[in-house]
Amino acid sequence: MAEVHRLDPISRIPSANTVYGAWERFVRGEDDIRGVRPEIALSWQRCRDQYRVDPLLAEAP
Repeated sequence: MAEVHRLDPISRIPSANTVYGAWERFVRGEDDIRGVRPEIALSWQRCRDQYRVDPLLAEAP
């Protein structure tokens, strides 16, 4: 099986009103992703829910 590389945490502090903050909440399993365009939010959800993509992967398997 191929080795899986995961993203390391970034040292910056996510703000509730940034895309990075929304991504951090999304990765934790929260659905509160305000601050992200609806098209992007739908894409994140589709990748996670429909295609079962792990949001912590650093590269495609």
